Amino acid sequence: MKTPPVLGGQSSRGHDVGVIVLSNRADETTDYLCSRMTEGGIGFTRVNTESAASTCSIFATPNGVELRVNEATLVASDVDAVWYRRPRPIDPVSSGDRYDRAFAAAEWTAALEGFFAHVPSSRWINHPATIMGASSKLEQLTRAAQYGLRVPAWLCTMETEDASRFFHEQGGRVVTKPLYCGYIERETPAADTVIYTCRVRHEDLCSSGSSLGAPTLFQREVAGGEDVRVTLVDDEAIAVRLTRDDGEVDIRRNNMAGVRYTSERVPPRVKDAIHSLVRSYGLRFAAVDMMVTGDDWQFLEINPNGQWAWLDLLGGAEIYRSFLKVFGAVK
Repeated sequence: MKTPPVLGGQSSRGHDVGVIVLSNRADETTDYLCSRMTEGGIGFTRVNTESAASTCSIFATPNGVELRVNEATLVASDVDAVWYRRPRPIDPVSSGDRYDRAFAAAEWTAALEGFFAHVPSSRWINHPATIMGASSKLEQLTRAAQYGLRVPAWLCTMETEDASRFFHEQGGRVVTKPLYCGYIERETPAADTVIYTCRVRHEDLCSSGSSLGAPTLFQREVAGGEDVRVTLVDDEAIAVRLTRDDGEVDIRRNNMAGVRYTSERVPPRVKDAIHSLVRSYGLRFAAVDMMVTGDDWQFLEINPNGQWAWLDLLGGAEIYRSFLKVFGAVK
């Protein structure tokens, strides 16, 4: 992937910028969309938050708040859109000890948040508070059913007896998945662990003792189902079917080797329900995972800040056009 030149911030059109991209310098999805925005003539400023202390400054008075990024000066009241894409903690420019640096980082964070607090949440894709409010998997499953989407039977428990009962109720076709994050960082990166969705075996439950150790999400496996990722940007919905033939229950295993990508039409009833669900959270962007068997569409989860560029690069989805449509309309 070709990466546009990025320092701590990048402006594609000098001072005439109405779109801010709030990210980090290592995010390839950001690189991809920024390059497309440049090609499309859409003005933007990219702020990589980890290096903001060396490339940005904040100026605020009762008359207004300014963010200065390299050569660009942004006034909070003039910002038309903010694309929030996985910013990282600020690394302060400080020669003090770790306590001084922690203090400086906190002050920088407060100042940057103070600028962005002046930008109405309706102009964000998505506002961090909105992302947080839409990130509970358990609440998503409950709400999806309320909006008319089919949801596979599920249970969250830390009691082995409950899990075993559910396992038998579902005829032994049960998967488990992380509730929060499927990644464990260890002392060395080589020892890190990725936790995928996986099938549950009864012998695993029997060897767990009376407690599973932590609340664990179990869900009925959708037999014969295929993954469909529905990406929403405002009123647009782009669906891609992900197919593999090796029987893996989690499409992401083995770096998604052997996955085939096919453009998919979402039935109107399902599309309306997905849109209603996403809007109920106040989201303008969402990646919605569905499991599809024939005409049966079942909801799995929403990722309010999920990956999508790979669907363009490998599946030809051209999701970037939906972002360009939104950002192009603000000028």
